[in-house]
Amino acid sequence: MKSLQQTLDQKAHTQLREPSLQRVKAAFDQLQIPVDPQKTIVAAGTNGKGSTCNFLRALLQAKGKSVFMHTSPHLKRLNERFNLNGREAPDELLEKAFDQLQIRVSLEPLSHFEILTLMAGIIAFELKTFDYVILEVGLGGLYDATNVFPHSTSVITPLGMDHLAFLGPTINDVARNKLGIVRENQNVIYQPFPADALPALLESKAQHPENNWIEVLDWSYATDQGPRFFVDYKGCHLELSQPGHRAAQNAATALATFESLGFEIGPESKKALKETLWVARFTPYLFPGMKPKVFLSGDHNPQGLESLKEILQHFHWRQLHLIVAIGAGKSFEEQFSSLQPLPNTHWHLTQGSFKATPVDSLNENALRPFELVNPDPSWILGQLASRLTEDDLVVVTGSLYMFDRLL
Repeated sequence: MKSLQQTLDQKAHTQLREPSLQRVKAAFDQLQIPVDPQKTIVAAGTNGKGSTCNFLRALLQAKGKSVFMHTSPHLKRLNERFNLNGREAPDELLEKAFDQLQIRVSLEPLSHFEILTLMAGIIAFELKTFDYVILEVGLGGLYDATNVFPHSTSVITPLGMDHLAFLGPTINDVARNKLGIVRENQNVIYQPFPADALPALLESKAQHPENNWIEVLDWSYATDQGPRFFVDYKGCHLELSQPGHRAAQNAATALATFESLGFEIGPESKKALKETLWVARFTPYLFPGMKPKVFLSGDHNPQGLESLKEILQHFHWRQLHLIVAIGAGKSFEEQFSSLQPLPNTHWHLTQGSFKATPVDSLNENALRPFELVNPDPSWILGQLASRLTEDDLVVVTGSLYMFDRLL
């Protein structure tokens, strides 16, 4: 893994280039990876891509199908991005894929993400055999490396105003970029578009009238006093391992995609949705000596933090302690405005390992909302462990790039 990691470390510090598929498409064509479009699914969207892919993987596996899933980013280990039937790929398999890649093409023009995506293709279609291959778009869709793979199913999860420097400036521009994954003669499963993004959707439908466009509408969200969380989909009442309205929305998208592939929802499907976890999406975390419940929730954009607020409304606390990381170029007030009205809330500041605002770069005024400040979230948890009770609640949120210190 040393050679691979050295290459990726070097690529991570190279300057961003103009959006283009030309570089990765040239490498893909040279590799001649034997992709089977009929078993390949590509998922784009602003929120919920990873959760939707993971729900779909679990549903397919519950039907006895083998599934390769490629997602990003990883939380702790690079291997997490390469999921083989619910398990991360071993080092030896990544090394073999990387060796194959650097023997057959030049790595020089390729980005960090392009290298990993081509490695995913080598694993999924050459080194191993799978019934289905699920690829999560990294950024946008039109110019994303996953878009070089021929695929018969495109999935568009909910859209929002994020990464506007690359995809914007308007929500219609974002939508047009995400819809760039759509090809001819496909099933296209999508969540309803915001009104301002409908022109891009209508444009794509006009370009591909032969496609089977499936808007995910026939579902609803339910909770009980547990709290437990459910999605009601076409008359089926299914309990979810992930909480919140957004998780139900993602599960509905996965179920619609599952049906589009020719499968019926059965008892094994219900079991799959109830047991499938997606780490750091409001998942429980055990910290030594901590009495209250602790949850990790990597929400970082407005839609994600609104979803977190909705989930928290189903919980009760004496004190709510939020350990947050501020994204690069953002302010505390801007990023966490939706959570600030929550009652009896105590704020603590940490930082992510990537795309983050360093805690030591903030002045006294910017640090005023926070009680504890430390770049390591585990240090803050350690300080809180001795003072909190079972009636309190702790949530670590604001970025996916800080959980490597906790997992």
